[in-house]
Amino acid sequence: MRRLLTFLLAVGLPVLVAAAAVDALRGAEPSAETGTRTVETVRTPPAPAWLEGGVGEVQRLAREGVRGTLYLNADGCLDGNVRRLRALGLPTLEFAEGPRSQTCSFTLSADGEYTAGAEAVWSPQGPLFASTTGPAELTLINAEQPGDLKLAGSAPAFRPDGTFTHMHAGRVVEWTTNCAEATSVVSPAISPGPDVGPYCVRPVVSAAALGRALPPDVRLQSVDALAWLSDSHLLALLETRERVWVAAYENGSPRHASPLAISADAVRVDPTGEYVGILARSTVVLHDRDTAIPWGSSLETRAFDWSPDGEWLAYATTGNVYLVRTSDWTTQFRLPLSTTGLAWR
Repeated sequence: MRRLLTFLLAVGLPVLVAAAAVDALRGAEPSAETGTRTVETVRTPPAPAWLEGGVGEVQRLAREGVRGTLYLNADGCLDGNVRRLRALGLPTLEFAEGPRSQTCSFTLSADGEYTAGAEAVWSPQGPLFASTTGPAELTLINAEQPGDLKLAGSAPAFRPDGTFTHMHAGRVVEWTTNCAEATSVVSPAISPGPDVGPYCVRPVVSAAALGRALPPDVRLQSVDALAWLSDSHLLALLETRERVWVAAYENGSPRHASPLAISADAVRVDPTGEYVGILARSTVVLHDRDTAIPWGSSLETRAFDWSPDGEWLAYATTGNVYLVRTSDWTTQFRLPLSTTGLAWR
């Protein structure tokens, strides 16, 4: 477990309804006349002025082991204006074009090929995402298949192994091909997990266990979000009358809970499963599976994401994107980039 040190971060509050469909494959879209796909010339965006003479920064990024691609929205982004994302290679700081997005605050599939709205939750195992699309209703979409799957429930989340989970009837349920203790058996047109159906829906955390994480005099009203740090460790945001609590569960049993005090709008787990970042009111707090100690910020920012190896945290403020090493929270880079959305792949 890496030792946490005090740090100051800031994140933005993405406010968007999840997109009902995803963009086409990078570099191609249907032709209005023939319905076939036409090859589109991929243009490389011009390098910004701040990159001129930036050899030293590139060398320092390489020396510190910063890798991957940062996806940013285009300058002057307007919701509903479908444009390609900007893809900034690290450590080279070279720009290319990313997939199309019709939202300024976006989410990105694990392979970086597809986008969806800010509320979408993507599977780590394929181009599959889920989002809340109505009161107690979820929509599951596979970016490579037509149609969608409507489900009763809320708070969708995927385990690291790709298992789909969500809230239903006051408890956490999973979609699995292991039908022991299943409440129902279904064969959906869209597969909600990496296995081939039929699928069974069965509980993994009971309603009683969810509430037992809270102090005896605090009553659970709803579960706002779920986040899996591993296939057995779950964090849940519990809404009560007075505040929101961050509760931890292991193999379905409660471990501890701590107050968050403000409603959360997004939850994101780092790829190592060590931390969960919680976005709320331009603030990010971090929790781990053991201490549940929150860390907060006071600077207003717009978005954040973890590096693919979990070694870095990127966050966007007005006019800048900062990279901070998660092992010590001191090594930092500042990239003068303007964006309201951010993804690191």
